[in-house]
Amino acid sequence: MIDSIRILPRYSVEKLISTEATWGLRHPWILISIYSDTTGPFIVGEPDIEKLKIKGCIDVKAFEFHDITQKKFKALKKSYPKAKKQLKLFTESQAKDMLEYIDKYKNDDRDTMLVIHCEAGVSRSGAVGLFACGYLGIDIVRFRALHPTINPNPYVYDTLCSMSKIKFVHPPAAL
Repeated sequence: MIDSIRILPRYSVEKLISTEATWGLRHPWILISIYSDTTGPFIVGEPDIEKLKIKGCIDVKAFEFHDITQKKFKALKKSYPKAKKQLKLFTESQAKDMLEYIDKYKNDDRDTMLVIHCEAGVSRSGAVGLFACGYLGIDIVRFRALHPTINPNPYVYDTLCSMSKIKFVHPPAAL
């Protein structure tokens, strides 16, 4: 079962791949990798996954979307209808895939850590981490104490809550 959650910035996970760093991650752990077209995916194939497996990672799931809310997305699309760069909003389909991934390990026999990263380890990963705390019954106060710099993206958080059909007491703004 997933019994703890850790938020990391992208550079920390890159160090897991390229150095002997472990960031104190205990075995086993699973990874949700969040990126955008600005940075691109950095876990690009089996060699990177093998390096993570050596450090205790048992599974990786990647998601591409920008750190943006639906309101901001609509405003930018309206202001720049012919922009060459297309913003990618977190979708219900991605939320469903993320829930299925978490559910895959939710009741696993092993005590597993969920590691989530985005570019800075603040907004997108913070939203997923905060949601996962409520979804998995993990102590939100302790999670926030371990990750005081997160500023969860409310759209990502709300989309996950909506897709899980669970109402949480602690929305991002209330913490």
